[in-house]
Amino acid sequence: MKFEFEPKYGVIEIQGHLTLFEILSMIGFFAIVITVIYAVKSTIQQERISRADFSFRLWESFMSDDVQRAYLEIEWNEFTYPYPGKTGFASREQEMRIDRLLYLLDEMAFLASNKVITRKHRSRWEYQGRRVFADIGIQKYLDFLDDFFLENGIKVRAHDQARRLFADNL
Repeated sequence: MKFEFEPKYGVIEIQGHLTLFEILSMIGFFAIVITVIYAVKSTIQQERISRADFSFRLWESFMSDDVQRAYLEIEWNEFTYPYPGKTGFASREQEMRIDRLLYLLDEMAFLASNKVITRKHRSRWEYQGRRVFADIGIQKYLDFLDDFFLENGIKVRAHDQARRLFADNL
C-alpha cells in the first residue's frame, strides 16, 4: 500500500488494495474495542450500584429502632456512662443498643477505609459519627472497653476503625 500527500493541493492519495482478510481484521479490531469500552462502562456502573447498595443498607441499619434510640440518647445528651449508681449501663438493653450503634459505625468505617464506599457516601455519616465519638459517655465506655480488651489479650482498640475516622481527628 502506498500513501502520498501533496501539500500544494492538500490531497492525500492512497494507492493499493485491501484484501477481504484485512477488511475483516479491521472490523474485528473495532468490534473488540467497542466491546471492551462497553464492558468497562458496564463494570463501572455495576460498581456504583454496589456502592450505593452498601450505603443504603448501612443507612437502613442506622434507621432501625434500636440504633436510632441509642443515637438519639447521645444526640439529645441523655446518654450517661457509667449510669449513676451503677458500674455500667442503665440496662442490658441500653448496652445492646449502644453496641449496635458503635459496631455499625465501625462497619461503615471499615467499608470506607477499604474503599468499598466512596468519600461522598462516607460524608453522609460525618455528623453522626462525630456526635457519637465526641460524647463523654461514649468516650468513657470506649476507655472501659480498651482496658477490657487488654485484659483479654486483644491489642487493638475497641471500635478502632470508627475512632480513626470520626474521633481521632476531632
